[in-house]
Amino acid sequence: MPLRSHHGCARCKQRRQKCDEKRPSCTRCTEAAVTCEYVITLKWDGRVPRKQEQASSRQRRARKSASTTWRICSGEGRSPPNARLLMNTSEKGLDLIKKVDAFNGLCFRDKLLLNHFITTVSMLMSHTSLRDQACQILPVALETPSLLYATLAFSALHLSTLVNDDYSGNGSLMCGTPAEDILASSITHLRQELNDKNTTTNTTGLLHTVKTLCLFEIYSGKYDSSWRAHLKGARALLQTRGLVPTNQLGGWLISRWYISIEALSAVTKDENRDEEQKKKFIYPIIDAVATHGSVLDIYAGYSSDLHLAFRDIGHLMQQYASVRTPKYYCGDDILTEFLIHCDECIEIEYRVEKMIRRDRNGKLQIPPEISLSPDELRMFAACNTAYQYSALLHIRRRLHNMDSDSEQVQQCVRGVLDTVCEVRPVSVLSPWILLTTPIFTAGCDAIDQDRDTVKTLLQELYTVLRIRNVLRAIKILEEHWKWPYDCTDIANFLPF
Repeated sequence: MPLRSHHGCARCKQRRQKCDEKRPSCTRCTEAAVTCEYVITLKWDGRVPRKQEQASSRQRRARKSASTTWRICSGEGRSPPNARLLMNTSEKGLDLIKKVDAFNGLCFRDKLLLNHFITTVSMLMSHTSLRDQACQILPVALETPSLLYATLAFSALHLSTLVNDDYSGNGSLMCGTPAEDILASSITHLRQELNDKNTTTNTTGLLHTVKTLCLFEIYSGKYDSSWRAHLKGARALLQTRGLVPTNQLGGWLISRWYISIEALSAVTKDENRDEEQKKKFIYPIIDAVATHGSVLDIYAGYSSDLHLAFRDIGHLMQQYASVRTPKYYCGDDILTEFLIHCDECIEIEYRVEKMIRRDRNGKLQIPPEISLSPDELRMFAACNTAYQYSALLHIRRRLHNMDSDSEQVQQCVRGVLDTVCEVRPVSVLSPWILLTTPIFTAGCDAIDQDRDTVKTLLQELYTVLRIRNVLRAIKILEEHWKWPYDCTDIANFLPF
């Protein structure tokens, strides 16, 4: 029995028909030769106001300022990133900015940046369901200044990359306002909201602010680890205020972002890592998701139990570094800890290899609330496999300390690259947005022609997505290939 469509076009929903959700036009609309429209409804206070047929002009104006329906019209021959935004109104000749009554209090620049976020930046998601959830947060941003400015800064960063390909610059925006200044406004408001004890600031808004600030720092491609500060801020917020329930607006998105970034950052170098704090607070959160086993985490792009594997790999890397430091161990203690470490490495390697065999046989499960087309299912399966081979590569290189040119390591490199090359070309609203991490991991140990393949794939990613972090990944790999014994940048870099 086919899965129910949750994100079908407006025509199929109105006619109560199954929609295959193809972009830019679904099959039914193409056969009927009509415009295919995908609707995103923004909800204020978690609900959509009902229409009232008999209402005064004052009531209509109040209702229009409280709720807005965006129609992303992607007819035949149009590409989604350049989609038109239409308002649910009978006035056809109005300019886009005048139509957005919900954003009436914003200046022209801010409206333009929000328009760019909805039409283009929101396309940098792995699936339409994630894009819908990202756009649903905009009403919260209008009530949370820090989140609003963080969203504007994120949009400005991407827009500046489209306008100016100069990676060394910070990307000047229109009217001479750089994205960094908008980001500074967000941080200023965030501090005020956190310190203001007379107001009950929305926890959802604060967590989404920290998430957006963290993604800004990562996507900007800066040569530092400033994203760690925002990750620590998210930890502190979650410890003091708790996780937002997944059934609340934005709760699921926050939990999945936090779990995925904690898992992937575990295999980076963190000098100030507090293992005791992680065991008490972070580990239980990841464990709760890992119990879903082979169910696909559509935000991360891999099976839920792989979060646990990345977490354990990072923990063992930290332990291995301690064993090699005489400051912590001496004499027989070193040998004992080393043997325990080897047993744990063998166990986690077995777990990851078992995952690869399991999902290779088509046992990757799709969440019941998600509807995937055959092409989307094939791409997510490939993304999952690429992440599994990257985890295996971390185990063999950084835990077993195998040589880069060994057969076992090169098998993992080829496993990542062959899988990724099968799902070309690069496209938005697809798992390609998630593939920077496994491609970069494979590139660290690639040799000969595989290095050219890695560079080509990353260049294709940047051409389509315009994320500066992809350019930085290329630069780090080129330097690593020249001086392979200098691993400082690789250890601190998060190709998220």
